[in-house]
Amino acid sequence: MPASPVCEPRVQNHPSSARRLAAWVLLSQVAATAASGLGWLAAGPREALAALAGGAVATVATALFALRYLGGSGATAGTVLARLFAGTLLKWLVMIGGLYILLGRLAWPALPVVTGFGAALLAQVASGFFKAMTERST
Repeated sequence: MPASPVCEPRVQNHPSSARRLAAWVLLSQVAATAASGLGWLAAGPREALAALAGGAVATVATALFALRYLGGSGATAGTVLARLFAGTLLKWLVMIGGLYILLGRLAWPALPVVTGFGAALLAQVASGFFKAMTERST
């Protein structure tokens, strides 16, 4: 006798799919950071390094979020929600702390740092959007 469809849970977002999406997002952030650094190379090596550092802050923060949120397996909804909140808090702390160090303590040029940071964040949003669009069309 076949099992009833009600008894079989259907997984819509498999963990491996989430890990692939996280890798895709991180790769796009690295590419956007590199492009930003290359763009600022015309202004000088210090500006290019500042753009790379700004993008690295956003990329590292996203990587730590993904590790915290996607770490572990077989958790209850409450545990997953706690991981989401902890990962988001960690991401914000790394971003704020990294920008404080680059702009406040090291006094690197602000425009290249913010450009690299913004490029990496824009790549995060764009890669998630385009990945979702390609999955929806297949």
